This record gives sequence, C-alpha cells and structure tokens, in this order.
Amino acid sequence: MIFQNKKWFISKNCRGEEKIKRLHKACNFKKIIHAYSDNKDDLKLLKKAKKGYKVFFKKNKWGLKKINKTNIL
Repeated sequence: MIFQNKKWFISKNCRGEEKIKRLHKACNFKKIIHAYSDNKDDLKLLKKAKKGYKVFFKKNKWGLKKINKTNIL
C-alpha cells in the first residue's frame, strides 16, 4: 500500500501514461477503439483511442464530448 496526499492506495496512482501501460498489460490489446473518461488525466488515453470521449455531468444530465488528436479537455 502507498500513502499519498493523506490517502491510502493499494497501488500507485493510475493516471495518464501509467493507465495506458496497465491496460495494455491486463488486456494485451493492439488498439484502443473506444475510450470514455470523466477525468482530465486521461487525455492521453482519449487521444490514443480511435474514438475518445470526455464524459461530463451537469444538472442531472449526462453528456459526451468527442476528443480527437488536436482538441483538449
């Protein structure tokens, strides 16, 4: 276990490039076809996917914003 920012974690934080590495290791995939996230730390994952979407929630309504290689969250 790791203690970070006054919280305990089972493993080190899984964000950005680390999340992509763990997904590759766990699933052994060649391409990311679809990716969805509500966290700005997943921008690399969303851009790496063929179709990446930022998920957001406002006033009891869910929405999606398509992410491509050039736009940002």
